[in-house]
Amino acid sequence: MGSLVGDAKNEAQDGGRSDAMKSVLWSFLVVMLMWMAPDAARANTVTYTFAGEGGTAGTNWTLVDPSGFLTVPSGNVIGLVQTATDLILVDPINGPQDFGPLTNINVGIPPLFPGYYGIQLASSSFTLAALFIPQADFTTPGTYELATLSDLNAGLPGDQGRLTITETPEPRSLALMLAGLGLGLMALKHRRQSGVASAPRG
Repeated sequence: MGSLVGDAKNEAQDGGRSDAMKSVLWSFLVVMLMWMAPDAARANTVTYTFAGEGGTAGTNWTLVDPSGFLTVPSGNVIGLVQTATDLILVDPINGPQDFGPLTNINVGIPPLFPGYYGIQLASSSFTLAALFIPQADFTTPGTYELATLSDLNAGLPGDQGRLTITETPEPRSLALMLAGLGLGLMALKHRRQSGVASAPRG
């Protein structure tokens, strides 16, 4: 009888601890949601990095949009640029030529043909013909090899620049993801402990 009474007390204590744990978990989740609420509409930060190749070798720039993916066509987004070289173009005969600081970067310009979106770069003294990639409007993370329209139509690979798009979770979104992971692990641990506690005693 003493053993049964002791077991009953232990089970009651375990139940109390279980309820307390649930209360803590739910309280933590509520606090996180309240913290997230004011910025729930905030988007992730998106970085666009261009590395020149072929005829654009030497031209490099990085722009960051803290509000998410650019709306295409973006118009001139030079104001979002974090770092940039001059507009440098490689002439087959004369080699690299510097056309001065970039003054215009337009991402996702309307396609000349369906599915052919591109980017256009310009300085105050020169506007480069748009560089394209088929079936992409630059609102999806990834790396895109750009080509002239004539090369694309000829089925040639893109070799006139590489545009890399990366998306960085907004800090509070990341915090909520981590909180959810923590809650899941704690719940799993609790279920395992409950299974051990409820196992038949020999």
